[in-house]
Amino acid sequence: PEADALKRLALLHGNAQNLSTHVNSVLWLVKEGYSIFIIDYRGYGWSGGEPDLAGAHRDADAALEKLFSLPETDPDRVVVLGQSLGGSIAVYTVTHSAHKDRIRALVIDSAFSSYRRIAREKLDSFWLTWPFQYPFSWTINDSYSAEKWIGQVSPVPVLILHGLDDPVVPVHHGRLIYEVGRQPK
Repeated sequence: PEADALKRLALLHGNAQNLSTHVNSVLWLVKEGYSIFIIDYRGYGWSGGEPDLAGAHRDADAALEKLFSLPETDPDRVVVLGQSLGGSIAVYTVTHSAHKDRIRALVIDSAFSSYRRIAREKLDSFWLTWPFQYPFSWTINDSYSAEKWIGQVSPVPVLILHGLDDPVVPVHHGRLIYEVGRQPK
């Protein structure tokens, strides 16, 4: 294969459903010479176990380790793309990866800045749960939140994508991540 065909994209998908639902959004990258490496977190799709935040982060780290261990992977041509929940997971994963110095870029698409903040906003959007937005949000583990780790992704270049009319994750989350992030962004 051509050298360009060795470019790898590690895809960390969003919360809903499983990898088969999310892979269609990046298939165009295959035509651009990328190989897509995608996993389901524990409890998603055919993956065993129960979904939990710490487990999803361990799964993402293990996926990146596996990708870098594959003989056909050029370790200097790996890009990490995270969508929504996967974007928040990707920020923490790249920051803490043993391969951070080899990752070409981090692309985060519609990620939320804070697990606690998005939970509070979702509870705020319905009159019945509105009074519980602050007490319940404090039960959410915020130690993996993108806004806490995006500043440490540098020197890996970061591209932040977020739609103005995103119905799930409001655009101010993307702006917050951008503001806290360091160059190159």
